[in-house]
Order: sequence, then C-alpha cells, then structure tokens
Amino acid sequence: QLRLVNERLLLIFRTGSQPGDKRVFRFAVDTAGALTYIDNRGERDHVLPPSHSFEWQPVGREDHVLGRHAHVNILDTVFVETIGGDLTIKIENNTDTGLGIYSEPVEDKNQALADAEIAYADLPTLILLSIKPYRENHTRYLVYNKRLKQVLRIDEIGDSCVELPEDHGIVFPGGYYLESGDFKHLKDLGHDFSGYRLKRTVRAPSGEDVLYVFYDTAKGDYALLPYNLIDRAIGQPLLAAGYARFDDGQILLVTPEGSDASRLHTMQLWRTPFASEEHASAQPKVGGLLGRLGNANVVRALAELRELTRLAEDAASEGAYERLLKLAARCVDAHPWLAEAEVGQIAAEVGTLARSGREALEAYEKLERARQSARQAVEAAQGEVSELLSKVVSLLWQKPEDFTEAIRAIKRKRGELTGLREQAHVDLAAIDAQDTRLREELDRIGERALKFFADPAAFASLRKGLNEAAAAVDSAKSTKALAPIGEKLDALAESLDGLSELIASFEQTDAQQRATLLGQTSALYAEVNRIRAGLRTRREGLLEQEQGLEFGAQLTVLEQSLTNLLARSDSPEAIDEALARTLGQIEHLEGRFGSQPGFLVELTSRREAALEAFAARREQIAAQRDKRAQGLRDAVSRVLDGIPRRIAKLSEADELHGFFAGDTLVERAQAQIEELRQLGAAVQADELAGRLRSLKEAGLRDLRDRLELGTSGDSLALGRQRFTIERRPLDLALLHNEQGLSLQLTGTDYRVTLDEPEAEQ
Repeated sequence: QLRLVNERLLLIFRTGSQPGDKRVFRFAVDTAGALTYIDNRGERDHVLPPSHSFEWQPVGREDHVLGRHAHVNILDTVFVETIGGDLTIKIENNTDTGLGIYSEPVEDKNQALADAEIAYADLPTLILLSIKPYRENHTRYLVYNKRLKQVLRIDEIGDSCVELPEDHGIVFPGGYYLESGDFKHLKDLGHDFSGYRLKRTVRAPSGEDVLYVFYDTAKGDYALLPYNLIDRAIGQPLLAAGYARFDDGQILLVTPEGSDASRLHTMQLWRTPFASEEHASAQPKVGGLLGRLGNANVVRALAELRELTRLAEDAASEGAYERLLKLAARCVDAHPWLAEAEVGQIAAEVGTLARSGREALEAYEKLERARQSARQAVEAAQGEVSELLSKVVSLLWQKPEDFTEAIRAIKRKRGELTGLREQAHVDLAAIDAQDTRLREELDRIGERALKFFADPAAFASLRKGLNEAAAAVDSAKSTKALAPIGEKLDALAESLDGLSELIASFEQTDAQQRATLLGQTSALYAEVNRIRAGLRTRREGLLEQEQGLEFGAQLTVLEQSLTNLLARSDSPEAIDEALARTLGQIEHLEGRFGSQPGFLVELTSRREAALEAFAARREQIAAQRDKRAQGLRDAVSRVLDGIPRRIAKLSEADELHGFFAGDTLVERAQAQIEELRQLGAAVQADELAGRLRSLKEAGLRDLRDRLELGTSGDSLALGRQRFTIERRPLDLALLHNEQGLSLQLTGTDYRVTLDEPEAEQ
C-alpha cells in the first residue's frame, strides 16, 4: 500500500504470512511532487492510530461488594457478577438477589467473583464492559446505555471502537450503536469484519459527515463507514482492497475479487463530501445568516433538530420525554439564531414542542405512578396470599375452628382480590393466578372438612362454644363484656356460611351425607341466632342501666347551661348563638342516648322547652329595645328643637362650628343617635342624623345672610343708611295728651292722631 505521511511517501510491502512481516520504503516528496528515495526503514513512520478512542479501566478488589450474591460495583451505576453459572448485569446495588436486567450463561459455573477479568470504559452516555469469565478464551463486550438502562452484547468493539461526535454513541468495524438505543450491524452484507481496526478518521469540510476507515491488517482490506451527524446513521459502507481519496472528495475503490492474482481489477468511483480543506475553501461562499454561522454550527443545529423530531415521534417512556425537554432547551440556548426570521423562527416551534412534551411528561409520570401503585398492590396481595396459605397449611385440622377460620380467611382474601381487580392498571393474570391458588386450597379444605365433619362428634366443640357464649351472655355485668361475645358469634356465623357453601358445592359426594352435614350446620345457625337475640336483649337492659345515671347528670348540666345562656343573652344575635349551642348539646345527647326510647322522649321535651325559653327571651329583649329606642328618639328630638334658638345668637361661623363640635347637648344627641342605630333602628337614626346636619347647614346660611346685610346683629345696612334692629315685639298703645287721643307703636316713634270724638268722650 501507499501512504503519504508528513511529506513522505511510504511504500509498504507484505513480506511474510504474519501481519508484522512488512518492509516499508520511504521517499521524500518536494513541493513539485518529485520523489527522492530515503531508505527502507520506515516501519516507525507506518504507525496506525489507537484502535480505541478510550482506555479500558480494570476493576480492583476495592470494587467488589460481598454478600449472598456478590458483584463488582462499576461507577455505582452497573453491577457485574459471573458467579452462579451466569454473567449478570444489575443496576441496583443489592446483593440479596441475583436477578438483573441482563444475563447469559458462563462455561465454568463454579468460578469465584475475582476469577473473571473485568474492565470498563466510562463514556458520556454509555458504559462499555470488557468481561472475560474464568477459563474462557474469548472476551465478551457489553454496552450499557445509561439513559435507557439497557444492555447489549457487541463483541466487535473488542477489535476497534471509536466514539461518535457530539456524544452520539460509538462506531466499530461493521456497525454502530447510538445513545438513543439505535443499533445497526452490517452482518447482512455477508462480510466478515473481524480483525479490522481503525486506521483513519476523515471529517467533511461541511462538518455534516465523518468517514471512519477500518483496516484489516491481516488481509489488507478496507471498510469505509461514512456517518452523517444529521441523520445519525451510517451510510452505504464502502468495502475495498484499496482506495484513494481525491481533493474534490471523490474516492476510487479497488473492488476485492478474491485471493487469486489478476492483471485486471474492477474499480469504483464514488462522489463523497470528504473533500480536502483546500478544495472546500476555494468554493464560492454562501451569503446571509447561514454563511456567517458556518457549516459546523448549522450542521450541529440540524442534527439536534432532527433528533428532536425523532424523539417527538417515538417518545414512549419517561426517559424519552426527559431527553426531549433537555434537547429542546439545548437547541434554543446553544443556537439563538434559530429565532431569526431568516430561518423561519424555528425556536418558537421548539418552544411549543417543549411545552407539549412537558405536559406529556406530567401525564406519563402520573400514569407511571398509577402503574407503580398497581404493581405494588399486586405484589402485596401475592405476599399476603402466600402467607395465608402457609398459615393454613400449618393447621392441625383437629377441631372445627381450624376449618371455619381457614374458610373465613380464604373467603375474605378472595373478596379483597375481587376488589383489587377494579383498580386501574393491575395485572389481571397475576390476580387470577392468586385467586386460583386460593380456590384450589379451598377445595382441598372442603374435601378434608367432609371427612372431618362426617364424625358426629365433630360439632361437639362448636356446641360447647355456643353454650359457653350463652352462659357468658347471662352472666355479663356490663355492655363491654358483651362485645367480644358478639364478635365471636359474628365470626362463627361467617365461618358457618363458608362451610355451608363449601358443603353444597361438592356435588360429587354422597347427597345424604351433604344433607346431614347441612342439617347440623343449620342447627348451629339457629343456636347462633338464638344467642345473638339474647345478647341483644341483654345489651339493651345493661345499656339502660349504665346510661341512666350519666343521662341524669347530663340533663342537669344541660339545664344549668340553658339558664346561664339565657341570662347572658342580651341581643337577638346572642340569643341565636346560645340557641344553636343548646340544640347542639341536645343533638349530642341524642347521639349517645337516643337508642333508649325513654331518654329520647326526655330529650325531645327538653328541646321544645329550650325553644320556648329562647323565644320568650327574644320577645322580652325586643320590647326592651323598642322602649329604649323610643326614649332616645324623643330625647334627641327635644335637643334638635332647641338648636335654632341657640344658634340665632351666634355672630361668627367659627362659633357655629364650635357649637356643633363641642356643645354637650349636641354631643349627647350624636351619641344617642349612634346608640339608636345599634339598637336596630337604623332608619330613625339616619333621619335624626340628617336633621342635625340640616340644622347646621341652615344655621350657616342664616349667619352668612346676616353678615352680608350688616356688620352686626343690632343694625341693618341699606345702601349708605344703617337702621337699628328692634327685636322687642310690637304693641299698639292709646295715648292722651293736649292734642287729644293718638295711637303709637311701642318701641318706635310712629304715632298717629285718633280723630274719634266719641272715644274722647
């Protein structure tokens, strides 16, 4: 092969059967392209890049976690073990269980944890695992997806593996694996990619494509894998025995045609985007926003938008929705130019998609919580059924109570399973399986019960228990002592129900035997009902005795409370509050003692008496308030009637304002108006308050008129003339003097002669 390395042309020849049997001739290349032979010791220049873009980190003893199922802790994320006959990958640091998310068998089933050779590589989105179990010749390579929590075995990454740009995933000879979970293997091409390793990586000037060149050092063949960052996929793989790449991006391939020598070789010419930087820089520049941004930024944005579209179409898990929201936020933050009108304001569409994704994530989280709750409920039911069946199996089956208690417990659990079926998202098949277990156990108990109760003495202990219950009812001294007896009778009745149904369901048994057993069960039923009736009568009698003293004390308290509330109630509002409180006390007593007819009659009578007492008190308070309101109205009216005379003597506005602000009678009238309003006579209070304001306004007007007509209240100015104001009342007087009789108005100089001779006589 020919290689151009650091302005030197290397001519490499295979000299033996081993990949290392080579001879490398070196030639110097000048600026004109002329070649000058240097030597045949160019092996040091013919060096391939590392086969892996990362380094494997071996695990140590400090990573071992001991326990029942010991494992190796890798970055507190994945946990690996090769013991117990299989290779297991777990994602929980739990040594109590050997179950995980991935498992495959190993050859040596007796190996210890430290016998396996384990290494890992921590990539941004993946963890690669290299595991060689004990006494095995081949190493297994696994890929763990951190986001999807999935494991996939890909042994080809052992030969060579390179990280894809932008943390997209990894590429290896013959395929690729993306962090989104997409995996493609080129096995379908019928080509064996084992032995290939990375030789060169070529990035297109546009930044959109990357070419990975893998080389088979043994055969000399090439595999060219072009990866597109926008599509996130490997394009058509190019397989060749040799290739040449031209500056304009065209690639010439020598097609492999077998191992036989030939003078004619098939060539293929492919047009690719992998041009040289010089050729790309010589092309016309693109104007506008995209031209200023550059191909690399545009390609990165298009790749993220394409991935965002794919996630929006295929999101079906909580992790997918979370990745969609993160990617949408990164698109808007890392590429602010997406909001420009020149590119269609894509940022707004991304924001809308993010909001929809957030709503979908909330709905999905709600659904997942419901599913998780359903799973936990089913798991709890499974545990309870197993525990119940273990308890049932441990019974000795030597007394009727063993059968009746077991039947009652199984029936109750089956009822709980029936209710659990109504819960959303439950596993109905799992519930049916547990119900089948209970039904089968119930059938076995039924068969055993038929054999047990066939003995006439089988019911003896039940009858003995009923006799003891009847005696306990008669000797009980309190209702508290009767409570456990009632519970025992209820449990026995429930067990007899189950036993009767069980006996009747065995149609394959002897009908006469079933009839006999059902007759005995019916007799026990009758005895249970008789004892229950006696218990009810006994409870009522004891309850009346126990509650009699307490009821009398409660009535005394109620009477005292009623008297106190009546005395303290001095307004309709207080009466309503006190009445509600009293009725509440009576209702509380009815709840406690209402079961006794005599007590209920007494409480009804007390309620009627309380209603009458509060009604009478309400009328009394209303009469008092009306009388008080009338007195206040009369008092205020008298004060208001005298105000005009009092303010007529005032000569200044300040004096009038001071009168209404500080006069004792006015202040008292205002207080009485407010008291009248508090008594509920708001209309009369508003009327008197309006009258007081009118008197003040009328006084101000009168004072203003008087001041405009004169300088004081004793004279009246008309133009330039001033007249004294006479305030005394006018009287007509008959006077006699030397001129005769005359009439004169008192207090004035007005006089007129009276010409009446008869009057003079």
